[in-house]
Amino acid sequence: MGSSLKELGICAFSDNQDLTAVSVDPTNATFKDIDGVIFSKDGSLLVFYPAGKQGNYTVSDQVQSIGTYSFSHSQNLTGVVFPNSLTTIGENAFYYCNNLNNVVLPSSVTNLETGAFSYSGLTSVTLSNSLDSIGPEAFEGCEGLTSVEFPKSVKKICNKAFAWCGGLKELYFPNSVELVDKQGFYGCENLAKLTLPSSIASIGERAFGKCNLNEIHSLNAQPPKLYEDVFDDECHYLATVYVPVGAINTYKADDNWKGFRKFQEDDATGIASVNDKQCGYTLQGNSIQLKGATGKTVTVWGVDGKHIRTINSYEGESIGLNHGVNILRVGHTAIKVEVK
Repeated sequence: MGSSLKELGICAFSDNQDLTAVSVDPTNATFKDIDGVIFSKDGSLLVFYPAGKQGNYTVSDQVQSIGTYSFSHSQNLTGVVFPNSLTTIGENAFYYCNNLNNVVLPSSVTNLETGAFSYSGLTSVTLSNSLDSIGPEAFEGCEGLTSVEFPKSVKKICNKAFAWCGGLKELYFPNSVELVDKQGFYGCENLAKLTLPSSIASIGERAFGKCNLNEIHSLNAQPPKLYEDVFDDECHYLATVYVPVGAINTYKADDNWKGFRKFQEDDATGIASVNDKQCGYTLQGNSIQLKGATGKTVTVWGVDGKHIRTINSYEGESIGLNHGVNILRVGHTAIKVEVK
């Protein structure tokens, strides 16, 4: 790239699998290159990553923003490490990076723009605890994604944020989420279980369309507002809606919810029954180690229904509990543990 170049068009070199590096004339006042990757002159914006580069990549700690389409179609990218300086991941930045399996977003990230990781190969993602929303289409088409743990900072799941994520089977939202926007989880065909927090006020049209839900746990005694076709007709017949004790008649009378055929009272944790005998454990102090739970989703609640933490795939580690009564959901069973 010559010294006079001032603009680089979006997708200028996109999907060129033979391109492994780009050189920028050192006298260029707008851009510079580091190891063949293009940055803004001050290093705060990563502009372009050549699709032919292979392996893992560590983003410079000067970078504050990952540019639009900057990594798109980088099919040889297997891992990326983000710095604590990063605040924004741009539109379609990692679109179609189909060998990128795992990302950890540092707490500095506050903005995920449209399609940030769409149609990538992600199987797991750790979200920043500074995000207040998950951007539109941010993880759309990530079919390998099997679970998502949402930080307690998130208030909004934007439209199509997780559409067509066929690997998702269960969803638990923290008691901060207020809105799941239209088609937020549309086409997640293996999604069977959904827990809606008491904080949720409304759910956008077709948010859970083409999902095969059989359990919906709503922790709000007042039915959340549902826009058009949030759930498919089949879901109204097949899914059981679990609601807080005393709220069944309120849900049955609500225009948004009365189409469901099966309702059942639930306690504040979204757990219908507790059976301590179905899961063994060892308790030392306030730490518990579970038996026979490897690979299962473990969710910890206070007896008041407050969500404490979720472990998406338990690997035998010790789990810290609060003093008092704790309720642990282990897969499809639950246990009650008191820490004195």
